Amino acid sequence: MDRNDSLEHAITLMLQNDYSQMPVVSGGDRTLVGHLSWKTIGLCNWRGAQGDRVADFMTDQIYTIKRTETLLKAIEIVAQKEFVVVLKEDKTMNGIITTADVASEFFSITQAEAFLLLEQIELQIRNIISRGEILLEDIKKICAEEERKVECIDDLTFGEYIRIFENPKLWKKINIKNEKDSFIAFLNKVRLVRNDVMHFEPDGIGVEKMEILRNMARYLTELF
Repeated sequence: MDRNDSLEHAITLMLQNDYSQMPVVSGGDRTLVGHLSWKTIGLCNWRGAQGDRVADFMTDQIYTIKRTETLLKAIEIVAQKEFVVVLKEDKTMNGIITTADVASEFFSITQAEAFLLLEQIELQIRNIISRGEILLEDIKKICAEEERKVECIDDLTFGEYIRIFENPKLWKKINIKNEKDSFIAFLNKVRLVRNDVMHFEPDGIGVEKMEILRNMARYLTELF
C-alpha cells in the first residue's frame, strides 16, 4: 500500500482480503515507511485526524525481520506486535507474517506431529503383535465379522489391534509385562484421538490429546 493512496482504497482492500493491517511504502523507491491497520485508523479518527490519504491514518512504526530468520523469532515479534514484515536480502519486502499466519502454521505443525506419532504408534503395535507370533488364523478369527480380506497384521484397523489384546489367549502369547486392563484403556484413548486426527478437527486436537499420543509412543518404546 502506498502512503499516497486514498484511505477509501486501503479500507476496501483490507475488507476484501480480510487484512487487519498492511505495510505502507513511499511512492518513489517503495521503501517501507510504516503500517496501516484498523487500530491506527481508529486511533487517528479518535484524535480527530483530517485527510483522506493513507499517510493521514498510518503510523511510522514498522517491525521487520530477514527472511533467513527463524520462525521462532518471527513468532516472538508477532506475539508482541501482531505482525512482522519479512525482508529480502536487498531489504525490499518479501511478505508479512500475522497472528493468523502463526496460528495456521502452528496448526499445520501439530497436525503433522499427530500423524507422525500415530504412524509410529501403529508400527510399534504391529511389532508387539508380531513378536507374539500370532498366527494368521487367529487374526482372521478376530476379524471374522469384517467383510474385507485380511491377510496380514498390516491389514488390521486400530480397533482390531485392541480386540487382539483383549483376547486372553492372544494376550498371553504377546506377553506384555503390564496390567492388561490399563494397557487396553490407554489404547482406547489413542483410538479416540486417532479418530479426531483423521477427521481433521478445524481447531486441531489440542494439547491434552497430543500428550496422549506422545505418552503412548514413549510408553510403547519403553515396553521392549
